[in-house]
Amino acid sequence: AGLEQDEFFDAVSELQGVSAVERAKYFEERGVDLRPTRAELEEAIASENADVKLLPKSSKKKLFDYLSTLSAVELTELQASGSTSEALGSFLDSRDVDILPTSREMEK
Repeated sequence: AGLEQDEFFDAVSELQGVSAVERAKYFEERGVDLRPTRAELEEAIASENADVKLLPKSSKKKLFDYLSTLSAVELTELQASGSTSEALGSFLDSRDVDILPTSREMEK
């Protein structure tokens, strides 16, 4: 779903100077899906956080499987928290998401 021209111009004036999270909430409330594709998400996270490239394949899959389920607001909150490994780890921990490989996965 998109915005009609009048709605678009109203949004532009209403959203000047607000945070990225507030902008994402505004569009989500109006049914506009701003979530990136999985490929865009993988590219963005990997380009912002070099440590993600070092994760085992199974951990990357778990990470992007989870991130792909988040709303645009949640993804914007993650982005606003910083692009460090610690910020990503804290975000995942706060949601009880475990991306560490199992011992069986480590044996492979």
